[in-house]
Amino acid sequence: MRCCAVLVFLLGMSASLFAEELDFARDVLPILEKHCIECHGPTKASGGLRLDSRADLLKGGDSGLVLEPGNADASVLLRAIRREADADIKMPPDKPLPKQAIEDLTRWVEAGAYWPES
Repeated sequence: MRCCAVLVFLLGMSASLFAEELDFARDVLPILEKHCIECHGPTKASGGLRLDSRADLLKGGDSGLVLEPGNADASVLLRAIRREADADIKMPPDKPLPKQAIEDLTRWVEAGAYWPES
């Protein structure tokens, strides 16, 4: 009986961990499209930075690299959207991103900033 209870608990835990998995198209791309790409996309690249493809994101902007996949704390992009006190810029400039958007982008960078080919 105890074994069954442990098994049910473990299955529930793995299901909740799976449910928390980040999906680029569902969780990340909409944030970039809504809050970033207007100023950092194909028609306008403020600061020389484009955020509409992984290659452009990894290339960085006029001031250098902005993303370190796997290390959110070292990524200038994350420091800017978190509006950290020592960050040179705060993005977006008009108002902070919603807390959930910041958390999702942080998890995405920590997971390696996966960006599908298509």
